[in-house]
Amino acid sequence: VAVSCAGSSTAGVKSVNISIPSTPDVTLFQTDNTCSNLQIRWSIPDDDIPIVKYSVYRNNVSIYTGLDNQYTDNTQLSISTVYEYSVVAVSCAGSSTAGVKSVNIAIPSSPVVTLSQTDTTCSNLLISWPIPDDNIPIVKYSVYRNTTLVYTGLDNQYTDNTQLSISTVYEYSVVAVSCAGTSTAGV
Repeated sequence: VAVSCAGSSTAGVKSVNISIPSTPDVTLFQTDNTCSNLQIRWSIPDDDIPIVKYSVYRNNVSIYTGLDNQYTDNTQLSISTVYEYSVVAVSCAGSSTAGVKSVNIAIPSSPVVTLSQTDTTCSNLLISWPIPDDNIPIVKYSVYRNTTLVYTGLDNQYTDNTQLSISTVYEYSVVAVSCAGTSTAGV
């Protein structure tokens, strides 16, 4: 409590929760196409428990200990191998249960392509595909109209706003690219 000649102020109160932290939510990102530089990110628990450290494990072997909520694994990962990453939050009261994600270093499956017209002018054709659920980190998607590359990126949709010619057949294909290689084209 602070006291001045005008009187005393109310006490500034801050409480702290001394408990085991909640389980971190883990996400994995491939940051290049070389099968290295896999970025592991996790949520910071929002339960007001002071974190002493985070521990990251690859296949139950410790690879990082620190206070950042992300880590880049620069190890060259082997193709056709599944890696399991786990993150544990540690407070002075103990460790959380591990937040776990697996990643499969493999060639991705072929995307299933959906086409839909978004207007009545023969332009703005929406090409979309579901994000694969095979735990293979995608570096990029490439969309081709006939044999011409028209899009490269990480979004799972592309709007072709080129004026399309009437009575002309267009073939769109999408390939998914991982560090292990390129999928066959989804048409």
